[in-house]
Amino acid sequence: MFPSSSRKPRARATSDPSSASSSSDSEPEVENATSYDAARAESHRERFRLQGKPGYERVLDALRREQTSLRETRQYLFGRLLNLQLEEAVLRDHLNSAWKRGKRRIAHKHARPKTLIDELVREHGVIHGTHARGQVWIGATRRLAYVLEQTCLGRRARAGTERGIPLRPNGSGIELVIRMCCEDAYYVASVLGCLCVSEVIEGREMEVKLGLGTCDMDLGTLWRRFRRDCGHAFAMKCAATMHFRMLGWLPRSGLQYGADLVLYQRHPALVHSDFVVTLVPDVGARQSFVLDTSANRAVALDAGWPDWPDVQATSRLAVQVNKKFLQAHVSAPKNLNWDDPSCLSHVWVNEISISRFRSNRNIESYAEVE
Repeated sequence: MFPSSSRKPRARATSDPSSASSSSDSEPEVENATSYDAARAESHRERFRLQGKPGYERVLDALRREQTSLRETRQYLFGRLLNLQLEEAVLRDHLNSAWKRGKRRIAHKHARPKTLIDELVREHGVIHGTHARGQVWIGATRRLAYVLEQTCLGRRARAGTERGIPLRPNGSGIELVIRMCCEDAYYVASVLGCLCVSEVIEGREMEVKLGLGTCDMDLGTLWRRFRRDCGHAFAMKCAATMHFRMLGWLPRSGLQYGADLVLYQRHPALVHSDFVVTLVPDVGARQSFVLDTSANRAVALDAGWPDWPDVQATSRLAVQVNKKFLQAHVSAPKNLNWDDPSCLSHVWVNEISISRFRSNRNIESYAEVE
C-alpha cells in the first residue's frame, strides 16, 4: 500500500584486511609528521643560531668602527689644537716682538730658538770646545754655527783670531769658529749636556786637536776655572743667565746700555731687545763678590738697596732706547760655598720692573677720566 523506499540500506562494516592495512599505514604518517616538525624546529634553531653569530660579529664590527672613528676624531682634534697653539704662539711672537724694519717678512725662514736648541741636543751630539782667553772657542760646521748664533749661544769669530788656539773639529770639519762666553758655555755643558771643554796646556796642544780627552775638564773644574778667569761675579751672572734662558729669553751682554744683560725673543738680527737687566745681589750673595768700597756705593749695597743714581741713569737710558728696565735680585743663603757648582741649586732670581713716573702723562689720563 505504501511505496517502498528507494534508499539502499547501509552496508555493514566488515573486517576487511585491505582496509586494516590502509589504516595501519595512516598511523605512521602521523608519527612522521611529528618527527618532521621536531627536525624542522631543530633546523630552524640551528639556522637562527648561525644567523645570530654573524649578527653579533656585525655589532662588534660596528663598535670597532665607531671606536676607530672616535680615535681618529680625537687625534684630529688634538692635532688641530696643537696647530692652533702653534699659530697662537707665532701670532703672539709677531705681535709682541719688536721687529726690525723689514725683518718680520723673512722671520719665517728661521726656526724658533726652542726648535734650534732641540736640534742642538738631538742631532749634533757632544760639541768639543777649547777654553782660552776667557772664552770657549768652538770649531764648527756651518749648520752648527748657524744654530749657535740663532740661539745667542755664541758669535762668529773673525778670521785669524783663533790663531794659536788648538781646536778639535766637530762634524765634518772646521768651517767656522764660534766664540762662546763662559756663562753660556756652562749653561750648554751643565743644562743641555752637549758641550765638552778642553783646557789648553803648554806642550799638549796636539792632544786637544786629536781629541784624546786627556785635557777635558769636568763640571767642577770648569766652574772653578770660569770663576777664576771671569771674576767672582761669574756665579751671579751665570745664575741669572740660566734663569732667563729657562724662561725662554735669549740673554746677551748689556754693556752697550750700561746694564748687565739685555733680553731678546729672537736673534738680534731680527728683533730689538725688550728688556735691559741689572743684577742686584742680596747680603748672602755678596759675600763672595768683590765690591766697590767707595763711600756712597758701599752704604747702599750694605743696606741691601740698589744705587739709586745708577737706577735713575739706567731707567732714563732704557726709556730713550724704547726698552723696559728690570732689576734681577739674586738671593742665596749665607756662607754658601760658591766654589761648588751645586751652589746654583740654592740660588734664585726675582725680577722687579722699574719705570719712570711721567707726571704729564698721568695728569692727562686723569683728565680723560673726569
